[in-house]
Amino acid sequence: MIINWALYILAVPFIIVDHYQTKALVEYGLKEANPVVLWLIGESHNWDALLYYKVVALSILGLLLLYKQLFQGGEK
Repeated sequence: MIINWALYILAVPFIIVDHYQTKALVEYGLKEANPVVLWLIGESHNWDALLYYKVVALSILGLLLLYKQLFQGGEK
């Protein structure tokens, strides 16, 4: 279970960097290839929606890891 938490903690800064890198590259004129990201930011380039999506996804993953550790005994 320690490995799962370590990977989760390592993923958080990478996802934050990915958000700002995607924003910067699109603002410099590059095209985003991911249709989910394109749908989230929309025509008005609403970057808050993408940030909220990533925060919610990380929160759900963290809660699932916590649930597994507390109620299912962690490693099996």
